[in-house]
Amino acid sequence: MRHARRRAFWSGAGVRAGLFVTVLVLLLGLAAQIGLHERARLTALWPQSRAFWTFACGYLQCTVGTYRDMSAVVVDGSSFNRVQGERYQFALTLRNRAALPVEAPAIELTLTDTEDQPVLRRILMPAELAVPNPLRPGAEWSAVIPMTIPNSGPRIAGYRVLAFYP
Repeated sequence: MRHARRRAFWSGAGVRAGLFVTVLVLLLGLAAQIGLHERARLTALWPQSRAFWTFACGYLQCTVGTYRDMSAVVVDGSSFNRVQGERYQFALTLRNRAALPVEAPAIELTLTDTEDQPVLRRILMPAELAVPNPLRPGAEWSAVIPMTIPNSGPRIAGYRVLAFYP
């Protein structure tokens, strides 16, 4: 008898409607949470949604930034050469391999000695490099950056370049 009553309770139209509404609300909450987490990517895919996310972030105390995808931005080429005395030139080429515009990364230039030990490390921000921000899909950007490095330390024998988002 109890088993039949339980079965009848869960089979009722009101209970089933309530369960359906609960599942629907939970799915909408999950979709909103995923959308909030992926808001930069969504605004890159659909630029017209930026106004909605800016409005939503006004209440949720977040920001809508430019889409970041470090796997999409590659250092396509670089060189570090002495020009004269303490003057050097650092040449760099970045490429966006994504189908979406992505935020320009910062560049870490590490100068090394003959034993590949770091001698000097310098962080170059996108604004300092004058990289177009965001990088268009498939875009390539190149620059030659003059640098002055005092000769007071160990001899520079090599360098490493790393693109990253701070």
